This record gives sequence, C-alpha cells and structure tokens, in this order.
Amino acid sequence: MEQFKTKKPSRFNTWCAMATFRLCDAEIEEQHHCNLIQGKGCSRKQFGRYVAQYPLSDEAVGMLIDAADNNMLFFFLEKTSFDISDDNEAEFVKKYGIVPLVRTGRMLSEQSELILVKGRDTALIGEYIRKHGLHYIAEETLFETGDTDFLKIYAATQQLCAETQEFLIINGKEDYVRIYATDKELDDDAYTELCRSASDDLVIFYLEHRLTCPTAKEFKFLLKRKNPQIIKVLDKCFDDFFDTEMLKLLLKENDDGLLQAFIETRAERNVPLPDKVWHSLFAAKARKELLKDTLRRFSLPSYLEVKLLLTENKELLDCYLKHGTLQNFGFAILLAQNDRGRLTDYLKSHRLQWQEECLLIDQKDNELLECYLTHHALSPFALGYRIKSSAFAEALNIVQDIEDFDDMVLSALLFHNERELWEIYLKKCDYDFDEDFLSDFLRKADKMAVLDYLNNHLEDNTLVFCFADGNMEDEAYKILFRRHDSDLDDFLLQHGTFSRQTETFLIRYAENRTVRKFLETYCSGENSLGDNAEKALILRGDGNLIGLYLSEHSLSNDEAVRNLAVLLTPDLLDCCLQNGDYRNNYRLDYYLSR
Repeated sequence: MEQFKTKKPSRFNTWCAMATFRLCDAEIEEQHHCNLIQGKGCSRKQFGRYVAQYPLSDEAVGMLIDAADNNMLFFFLEKTSFDISDDNEAEFVKKYGIVPLVRTGRMLSEQSELILVKGRDTALIGEYIRKHGLHYIAEETLFETGDTDFLKIYAATQQLCAETQEFLIINGKEDYVRIYATDKELDDDAYTELCRSASDDLVIFYLEHRLTCPTAKEFKFLLKRKNPQIIKVLDKCFDDFFDTEMLKLLLKENDDGLLQAFIETRAERNVPLPDKVWHSLFAAKARKELLKDTLRRFSLPSYLEVKLLLTENKELLDCYLKHGTLQNFGFAILLAQNDRGRLTDYLKSHRLQWQEECLLIDQKDNELLECYLTHHALSPFALGYRIKSSAFAEALNIVQDIEDFDDMVLSALLFHNERELWEIYLKKCDYDFDEDFLSDFLRKADKMAVLDYLNNHLEDNTLVFCFADGNMEDEAYKILFRRHDSDLDDFLLQHGTFSRQTETFLIRYAENRTVRKFLETYCSGENSLGDNAEKALILRGDGNLIGLYLSEHSLSNDEAVRNLAVLLTPDLLDCCLQNGDYRNNYRLDYYLSR
C-alpha cells in the first residue's frame, strides 16, 4: 500500500498541532495523522483523546492496519466511533478477521456484513444485530444460508428491510413472513408482492392479523386467485372495503363463487346488500339459484320489492315471501293483489310491523285478521287502533281479552269513553295505572268511571291517591274541579284533603255552587283562605262569594286588597266596614279612596 501521499511534517510541527487541539479542541490537519499513529509529537493518551473526537485519514488508518505491531490499531478501534473506509475495513478483515470489528461494536460495510452472515456464527451475528441492522443483501443471504431456528428468532424480533420482505415472499419462505407479520406490518411493495404471489393461506393470515386494507391494484391480484375465503375475510375485516370501487371490481369479475362468498358474509354480519349486487343478480338469468338463495337471506330494497311483487315470476316471489319480510308498501301491494293463498301463508309465517297491522285492520276482512291473530298478537299500537276502529260491542269483546293495557289501548278507551269499557279496565288494573295517563283519564273519562276510581282510593273515608309524584295529587284536584261536575265536586268536598294549593285550585276553577259550599264548610270560624286562594276569590269577581267570605274574615293579602279595591261596590264596602277590623287599618283609606 502506498504510504505518505502528503509531505510528512516534523515531530515539532505535529507537537504544535496537538498543543492547539489540547488548548481549543481544533481538528489536526491530515498531514500530521501519520506522525500521530507513530507517537511523534503526542502521547498515547493524547492520541486516544483526539481519535475519540475526530476521524483519522484513510492513509493513517491503512498504516495502522499494515503495521507489524497491532497494539496501536486496537487502541484506535477501541477509542474511535468513526467509520473506516471500505478498503481499510476489507484489509483489516483479511488480516484479523471479522470478530474484532463486531466486538468493538462497529457498523460493518455491505461486504463485511456478507462475510459475517456467511460465517454462520449465530452468536456473532446476534451480537452484531443487537446494535446494527443488516443491509438487505446481507439479510437476504442470511435467510438463504442461516440456521432455521436462528432465522425464526430473527424474523420475530428484527425489522426486516423492505427488499428482504419481498425476497422472502418471492422465494416462498412463507414461514418467516408469517412469523414477521404476526407483530409487524409489511412494506407497501412487499404487501403488493404478497397479494400477487404468496399462497392463499399466507394472504388470509396477513389480512386477518394485520388488517392492512388492499389497494385497487392489490385487490385485482386477489381476485385472480378466485378464492371465496379471501372475499369473506376482506368483508369481515374491513367494514367499508366494498362500498364503491372494490365492489365494482368484484362484480366486474363476474364470478359466482366470489359473489356468493360476499353475499354469505353480509348475511352472517347482518349487513344489507348494496343495490348494485341486487341489480347484478336480477340482470343475470344464469344466476337464478344464487338469486333465490339471496332472497332467502335478505330483505329487498323497497323499490325492488315492488318490482318483484309486480312481476310474473311466482317462483322468486314465493321464495321471497317464505323467507323475507315485506316492507310497508310491499305489504300494501300484497293486500291489493288479494291472492288469498299467498296472503294467508304470509300472515301465518310473518309477524307484521305495527303499520302493516293497522293496514290489515283497515281491510275489514275478518277472515284475514283472524288468520293473523291465530298466530300472532297485535302490537300495542295496532291493538289500540283496532279498538278505536271497532264498534262499541266489538270493542267490548276485545277489551275483555286484554291483560296488558298499553297507552294506545287506554287512548282507545278514551275514544269510546263508555262506562262498561272503563269498568273492565279498572278491575283488571286493580284501579291503579300509569300516572302519565291519569290526567287524561280524569279529564275525559265517563263520570261514573271516575267516581268508581275515586271510591277505590278511599282510606277511612278520606281520598288518598298515593302518587309517586307529590304534585300529581294537586293536579288531579285541579282537573276534577275544571270539569264543573257537581257529583265529582261533592265527592271531593266530602272526602278530599285540601292543601293551600288544592284550595286555590277549587276557588279558581270550581263552579260557584262548589265554592260556596267550600266557604261555608271549610272557612267558618278561624279557618281562613291562604294568600293565593284569597287572590283567586277576589279575581273571580263574584260579589256574593266575596261577601260571604268577608262576612267572617278580613283579607290578609295586600294584593287581594288591591284587587278588591278595583272591584269594590257599595255593598262590599259596607260588608268590609261592618265585619272587618279596618278602622285602625291602613286598608280603610284604600277602600275609601275609591
């Protein structure tokens, strides 16, 4: 090897350059490097410090390798972290082998890595790859020549080069690909190669474990395999995979096996078929059996359902009606066609939606309705609709057979509002029903039914509602007083319990007769009205009722006094002055100012 390509400086000049480095960490020119490795102008310690910070020239490294004494060479390798040239590395390997370079933790050149893997020393290779990754050429060579057990560990723990991934797939080393893909994603090009040339088993394994969605190009490779299982895996693993472009490619392939696999998977996932699939099935006469199988599994889109009902293909229609469920418009067409055999078969085997049940009730066809009711119970909504649609006598028979009264049934009872219907209902529900319905019942139900309900809520001759919502009891009084029914009012006056709120409702909403009875009964002696009730009494504007109250009580509420002043008549004024203690009360001035 040619030495001294540059003019060799003196020992003193090298010493000066080293002194500059020691003072200010300045890099030493390459012309001094050959002196440094020979110890001219520097000590061993100073040399070690320098090569730890700066690289040596290739010429100087070559001299170290060629030197008979290798102490300085290995000292240099120990101290420096800089790479040496490929030529110098090759010379070193020829003279000392690959082991010293690996042991010092150096990254090898491509050629040296090839020497390492061809040596098949798994311990040494393992030591190297713990610090550095192999170049793809060395990695491919390793998989061609290495120990199987070691390679399995390598594939499981290392990030393979993209080129190596493709190499393994192309050369059929699928066990290593499977191990690698258990925890890691393939590179894009390797994934494309997988779809093109790997075995079906490996493709399915990767799709299931890595969930990497194929591109259109990759999907075309997969379609060429004609493997239905791949279609199933794609549809199960990627929800939106067959939404647009991929579905077009699948249908364009025109393969019944692949299409059937797609249909079966959609049925297993309980996901509707895209319209394009239906169009493809109906358009191809050769796919009649596949279409029949699909009709057994799925409901048609409404417009295709209508089309099927209006066609003359009875075989397909009967297949669909046996296994599928018509939508609202489709059922209406079936009713209109009035094919009794087909219609009764459908009613026996299918539970209708509530809208369809109402449509069936509207037909007024007792034979069809009884056919349906023999096999199915009406939904609560349809049951209420049937009661509403029936005459009283028929409604009475229906209600007698009901055990669970839904809101729609109760609404139907209100629609008829017949005492006999309410008697049946109240007995069946033990006079206790949903509070949400109570307001409608108290407001609209037959008077005798309401009295029957109230009588069954007497405890020790006192009306007790026992509502979960405390405000509901006051609301019940309010509703009953607003009915202006003397029998209901008398019942409440006799058995009711009057809070400040309920007495206010009575004064505000009840008819005059009831208010008078209340004032005469409850407001005699020291029992006076509350503030809100007093205001309500004055606002009624009935002089007789106001006079009746003022004959025994003074108004205690300022607002009631102001309202009275507006309504004041001479008779009321006399009543106030005679019976109320107003002479020393500021309210008298308010009265007289009128």
